[in-house]
Amino acid sequence: MASQRAQWGSRIGFILAAAGSAVGLGNIWKFPYITGENGGGLFVIIYLVCIALVGIPIMMAEIMIGRAAQAQPVVAFEKLQGKKTPWAGVGWLGVVAGFVILSYYIVVAGWAMDYTLKSVVNITEPIHDTAEVEGSTYRITTPVDEMTLTLITRKAEKELKYPVRAIKNQAKPSVWDDYDRYTEALGKARVVNVHHNEMRVDVWSDQPEGVLHAIGEADVTEVMISNDARDQYLEARQHLFENDEFARNIELAESLMREVEIKRKDQLLATMQEYESKSELEIRDEAEKVHRRTVIYQKVDEKFATVAVDGWTSTFWSSIFMLLVILIVAGGVSRGIERTCRILMPTLIILILIMVVYGAFKDGFLEALQFVFKPDASKLKPSGVLEAMGHAFFTLSLGMGAMITYGSYQQSKTKLVGQSVAIALLDTAIALLACMMIFPIIFSYDQEAAAGPGLVFKSMPLAFAEIGKGGMLLAILFFGLLVFAAITSAISLLEVVASYFIDQLGWNRRKAAWILGGIILAFGLGSAFAADPDFKLVSWESSYGSDFFTTIDYLASNWLLPMGGLFIALYVGWGMPKRLRNAELEDVPRPLIMGWLLLVRFVAPLLVIIVLMQKVGILDANEVFHDLFH
Repeated sequence: MASQRAQWGSRIGFILAAAGSAVGLGNIWKFPYITGENGGGLFVIIYLVCIALVGIPIMMAEIMIGRAAQAQPVVAFEKLQGKKTPWAGVGWLGVVAGFVILSYYIVVAGWAMDYTLKSVVNITEPIHDTAEVEGSTYRITTPVDEMTLTLITRKAEKELKYPVRAIKNQAKPSVWDDYDRYTEALGKARVVNVHHNEMRVDVWSDQPEGVLHAIGEADVTEVMISNDARDQYLEARQHLFENDEFARNIELAESLMREVEIKRKDQLLATMQEYESKSELEIRDEAEKVHRRTVIYQKVDEKFATVAVDGWTSTFWSSIFMLLVILIVAGGVSRGIERTCRILMPTLIILILIMVVYGAFKDGFLEALQFVFKPDASKLKPSGVLEAMGHAFFTLSLGMGAMITYGSYQQSKTKLVGQSVAIALLDTAIALLACMMIFPIIFSYDQEAAAGPGLVFKSMPLAFAEIGKGGMLLAILFFGLLVFAAITSAISLLEVVASYFIDQLGWNRRKAAWILGGIILAFGLGSAFAADPDFKLVSWESSYGSDFFTTIDYLASNWLLPMGGLFIALYVGWGMPKRLRNAELEDVPRPLIMGWLLLVRFVAPLLVIIVLMQKVGILDANEVFHDLFH
C-alpha cells in the first residue's frame, strides 16, 4: 500500500541518493578513460549535449513514473496501465539490466578495494625505490647514442598521434575498412627477390614504410624487382581493383598513407634536430627518467593488475563489496540507503576536490584543462558520438529502473524539473572534476591519456609510485573514493532488483536483499574469473568473440540501457495517462512542459534509435558523423 511504503526522509536525501546512484565508477573510472580515448574537448561537449537532450528528459520521465505509481518498475507499469499491460516488459527490462550490471560492477568495485588496501600497505614505495636504482644503472651503462635514438623515436611517435589521426579522418571509416582488407589480402603473398641499392632482400608486403606502394610505383633505379614477383603483385592488385568504388577507396587511402609517411619523416627530422641541440647531460637525465617510468609501469602492472587475472582474489573482494551493499539495502530506504548517501556523497565530493587542488599545482594542469575543455575535431573518433550517447545512459543510471524505484519512495508532486536537473548537474560536475583530478597527474608524469580502461587501474598507480612518499596518501584517497562512488551506485542497482520481490511478492527487505544479493554474486563469478587463465570460460570467448565480462558489459551498456530509456521516453511521451502526467508537472511552466514533451517524444527517442540502428547494422553512424564533422 502507498501509505505503508518507505519514504525518503527529506528532498535533499532523495537528491543525494539519486545522485549517488548516478555518480559511480562510470564517472571516475569510465568517463575519464573514454574522454581520453576520444581526444577530450569536443567529446565532452557532445556528452553534455546528450545529457541535456536525452539524459535529463528521460530522468524526469523515470522519476515521474515512480512518483505516480509509488512502486518499483514492473509493478509501476501494472498499476498505471493495468495488470496485463505489455508496458510491464519495460519494467522487467530494468530489473534485468540492474541484475546484469551489478554482477560485473561488483568485480570492478572489488578491484578498487584491492588497490586501496595495497595503497594502505604502501606497495608503491618499494617499486619507486627499485625504479630509482634501475634508472641510475641504465644511466651509467647505456651509450648516449642509444639513449638519444630511444628518446627520438618515443617523442616522435607521441607527437604524431593526433596529426596522423587528423590525416586519416579525412577518409570515412569504410575507406579504411577496405584498405585493411586490401593490405591483408596482399599481405598473404610474399614478395621476393627485391634489390635495393645493390642489396638483395626478402620483403613481406605488410612491412612498414609503404613497401607495397614502393614496389608499384617507385623509381626502378632505386628499387628493382624480379619479373615474377612484380607480375604476381600486379595481378593480385588488379583482381582486387575490379570494383570501381573499392579501387577509389584504396587510392584515397594510399594517398593519405603517403601523407602520413611524409608527416612521420618530417616529425622524425624535427625531433632529431631538437635532440641535436641538447647536451649529453640533458639527454642522460631525460633517458634515465623515461627508463625509470618504464620500470615503474612494469612493476605496477605486476603488483596491481594481477587481481584482474586472479579469479579467486576478484571473488573475495567482490564478496566483501557485495556484503556491504546488502547490509545497506537491508537497512531500509531512510535508515540504510539515505543515511549512507548523506555521508558518502559529501565525503566523495571532498576527496575529489582535494585531488583536484593537488592536480592544480602540477605541471600538467594547464595541459589537462585544454585537453578536457578545448574542442578539437581532429582528435575525435567518429564512434565517439555514439559512445557519448551510451555513456549518458550509463552514468545517469537510466534505463535500468533505478530512478523509477527511487522516485517511488517520494510522494511529493512538485520540484520534478529542479530535482532532475540537480541530479544531472551533480553527476556531470563530478565526471568533469574526475577528469581534472586524473589528467593533471597523467600529463605531469608523461602518461598516455588514451590508456583505455587501464587509465585508473594502471596509469594512476604508476603516477603514485613515481611521486614517492606522498604518493601513498594520494593513492589511498583516490582508490578510497572509487570504493565510495561504487557503493552509492551499487545500492541502487540492488534496490531495483530487490524492490520487485518486496512490492510484488511481499518479501521483507532483509530477505530480499540477502537472497537477491547472493544470487547476483553467484552470477558475477563469470566476470570475476573472465580473465583467469585457469578458470575462464574458454568456449564462451571463442563463441562470442570476447570474454564473459566484456560480453555482458556490452549487452547492458549498448542494448539493455538504451532500449529501456527508449521505451520509458515513449511511454511517458505517448502512453502515460495525461491526467497522471499533468499531476506530476503541475508546478512546471507551460513552455517548459512543451519543450520537455518535444524532447521526450521526438528528440530522445530518435537519438536512441540511431544508436540501436548502428548496433544492428542498419545504419553506419560513423559514416554519417564523419560527414558532419569533416
